[in-house]
Amino acid sequence: MSKDTPLNPLEDLLARLRDALGDLTPEPLSERLAPVMEDFQSRFQLVGKREFQSHLDHLKRLEQLVNDLEARIRELERSGTIDHS
Repeated sequence: MSKDTPLNPLEDLLARLRDALGDLTPEPLSERLAPVMEDFQSRFQLVGKREFQSHLDHLKRLEQLVNDLEARIRELERSGTIDHS
């Protein structure tokens, strides 16, 4: 299996298991595992680690922005610049 070959996560996992188990796993067992793994995968929406980290970073920036805006609102309310009614 080449590192440059784009596989979906399920195909990649099955290929890695076949490589790791080698002759220990008869082909019928590998064929029986595929539908179980596909069912398992269908329950989740998988994203790559980089994409996931990018979303987490974005959420952290949004959280900081919300905190900053809340602090500005509190300061404006204290100074009487805005009415909180």
